[in-house]
Amino acid sequence: HTTEVVLSQNNFKVVNNVKGESEAVYIFGFGGFKRNGLIAEARVNMLMNANIVGAAKATINETVEVKYSLFPIVRKYKVIVSAQVVEFTD
Repeated sequence: HTTEVVLSQNNFKVVNNVKGESEAVYIFGFGGFKRNGLIAEARVNMLMNANIVGAAKATINETVEVKYSLFPIVRKYKVIVSAQVVEFTD
C-alpha cells in the first residue's frame, strides 16, 4: 500500500527535517541485514522520529543514502533515510 500526497495547494507548511539510520557489519560476507532490510529499518526509525501518527502531517522529499567502508575482511554498511515533515493547515 502506498499513499500519495499532492501538494498543489498552499495548505501546508514544512515543520521539521527528520532522519533515521541503520547499519550492519559483515565479516567474510556474513552478518547483518541485506540492503533492503537496512533501508526498511532506517525508514522505520525516521518515521518514529517524525512523530506524525494521529496528526495532519506527512513526510515528503525522502532520500536514501548508503555509505560503506571496506576493510580486508570486514565490510560496514550504513543507511540514512531523511525527509521533510509537512503539516497540513486546512
